[in-house]
Amino acid sequence: MPSSSADVVIAVVMVWLLLWVQHWFPWQLMLRRQLPRLVAYVLGVLAMALPLTVLWWHDRGIVTVLWSVIVAAGAATVSAYAIDYGLRCLVVLRERVEQLEMRNGGEDRNIGRGAARSSGDGDGGAGGAADDTGRGDIAHAPGDASQRYGE
Repeated sequence: MPSSSADVVIAVVMVWLLLWVQHWFPWQLMLRRQLPRLVAYVLGVLAMALPLTVLWWHDRGIVTVLWSVIVAAGAATVSAYAIDYGLRCLVVLRERVEQLEMRNGGEDRNIGRGAARSSGDGDGGAGGAADDTGRGDIAHAPGDASQRYGE
């Protein structure tokens, strides 16, 4: 049984109202900080998906497809955020190692890399491809980690 025009209009108005309220809700006053972006994404998707789920409840196939797509998109978004977080952690760790090297006058390029790797042949333990920067295989862009990863 297809949805009537009135049902579609009601669903559209519900989505519009829910998103409008979510946009101007005083999240910062309630949470005492900004609403985390992932939480905002979830609330926005729910504001769209729940009225559609109610509208299409009679056709479980469509509802199953809708929620399958939502779960897949959510998993992709969360995994991308996890990868970005891991990369930020690596950059911060690498910067801290460089700060320690600077404090030590650059005497030990093997800080955090295991002194046992140094072969003593003057290549800094690079094992063939000498890297005079001591930075290994992680490329460094100018600026700190927060500038490179948009925070």
